[in-house]
Amino acid sequence: MNGLMLLMSEENRSAVLGSLDIMWKGVLAIFIVIGIIAIVTFIMNDIAAQNAKAGGFLNRIKKFFAEKFPKSKKPADKE
Repeated sequence: MNGLMLLMSEENRSAVLGSLDIMWKGVLAIFIVIGIIAIVTFIMNDIAAQNAKAGGFLNRIKKFFAEKFPKSKKPADKE
């Protein structure tokens, strides 16, 4: 690479180095996005596992509302 850089003109050299700089920033951005997706996936998987231990998310909601609002027994219609 050094021999090739010596043969290049200053304009071409700066253009190549600029392109490499942009490329590395792009590669870094891709890895950051992949890392964020991996972290979010791990957290969501952990939450799902905890909900499964508790009987599932919907069952927890049903249980919560059943405790807060117990079914009231309506008096029978007397005729």
